[in-house]
Order: sequence, then C-alpha cells, then structure tokens
Amino acid sequence: MNKEPYHESWHKRETFKSLVSYGQNAVKFVLLVNGGALVAVLGLLGSIYAKTCAAVNFQGPAICFVVGLCMGGLGFTSAYLTQLTLYRESIGERTGSEKLNHMTWVGLTLGLIAVGTLMFLSGALWATSVLHG
Repeated sequence: MNKEPYHESWHKRETFKSLVSYGQNAVKFVLLVNGGALVAVLGLLGSIYAKTCAAVNFQGPAICFVVGLCMGGLGFTSAYLTQLTLYRESIGERTGSEKLNHMTWVGLTLGLIAVGTLMFLSGALWATSVLHG
C-alpha cells in the first residue's frame, strides 16, 4: 500500500506529465524549425532560379537543416527509450543501476535536441550569409 499522502503523489504525477510534455514539445520544435527552414530554402532556390537562372549555393545550410531533422528523429527514438526504460525500472524488470538506465537516455535526448537546435541556428546563419555575401 502506498503510504505517501495523496497530494504528494498527485504532485509527482503532474510534474512527470509536464516534463514529458516539455520533452515532446522540444523534439517537435527541432523537427518543425529544421523542416520548415529546409522547405523555405528549397522554395527560395526555386524562386531565385526562376527569376535569374542563377545558381545559389545553399548546400551547406540545407545539410545543416537535414542533420537537424535527423537529430529530431533520433530524439523521438531516444525519448521513447527513456520512457520504456523508466517503465521497466518502475515494474522491477530493471533496477536502474544498469549502464543504460533512464538517465542515460534522458541525457542523450537532451543532447540530440541541443544539436538539432544548433543545426538550425547554424543553417539559418549560413543561409543569411549566402544571401548577403
């Protein structure tokens, strides 16, 4: 039987739910900004080529956005593995002391989100310099 007062267990559950929501939104952000930026770069390339028949080299920024999209996809995968590992720890299937416990997956997910965000920033700055260079 759970000896924890109801308000404490409620608070823990709600905190956990909000953390999961923040994590999901962070991964969605990485996917949205990198995907949107890639589509915008491709649209801009088509527009510039249609008007001037000049080729503008947006290969670098496009690669940054594609890598950012890959980081977002891997972030979804590692977030899933975080939840799976946490569940398995909670039912006693895992002790949490293994090398790949849920905190390892949390760290990996945060790293992937950070790299995906940096890829967007790098690609955006690179695209800006190409346009103004």
